[in-house]
Amino acid sequence: MGFSKLYQFFCGRLDFSHVYNLRKFKFLLLLSASSNSIVSECYTFVGKSKSFQDLLSLYTLSVFDSQFMGYVSSIVYNTFADLCVTRL
Repeated sequence: MGFSKLYQFFCGRLDFSHVYNLRKFKFLLLLSASSNSIVSECYTFVGKSKSFQDLLSLYTLSVFDSQFMGYVSSIVYNTFADLCVTRL
């Protein structure tokens, strides 16, 4: 790992892959909270996909719900922090 990830870590910033995953979680949260039936069906379809299940398992999450978004954010940040600390 290069110094750029360490700089990001010490500045309180995530690297691109963690930002991307966090944005995916937030987008899916908006889909899940939508009152539009078509958008809700999209969320149901995406929620059952292998890529979404892989994303959940990457952060050792088994469920995704709007109540857990703060928890999901902290998990993503902690995963990045662990990555940086173990590579020092």
